[in-house]
Amino acid sequence: MLKIIALCANGMGTSSMIERKVQGIADRLGVEAKVSHASLGAGKTKAKGQHIVFCSRAFVGDLKSLQCAETEVIGVRNLMSDQEITQKLIEYLDRKGIEHK
Repeated sequence: MLKIIALCANGMGTSSMIERKVQGIADRLGVEAKVSHASLGAGKTKAKGQHIVFCSRAFVGDLKSLQCAETEVIGVRNLMSDQEITQKLIEYLDRKGIEHK
């Protein structure tokens, strides 16, 4: 099961919407995933052990310390874009050799 966290500045509105959006996309792709959300500050701790961290491209630099073999930080230009998030998730799945629809 993929563990994914969505981060935004305050961890309330945007990251909650992204959480639901990413979960729906993972479901449509037939990928078992547990998606959560948090603020940028809390996410620096909560992201440990996650496979994917979705955030705005503006925050990628702040989260560079999380990037490792197990965790990939994925910056998204338009956090409300199903198309962009789907593309980024598929690219990740393909890199990792994870089957999807």
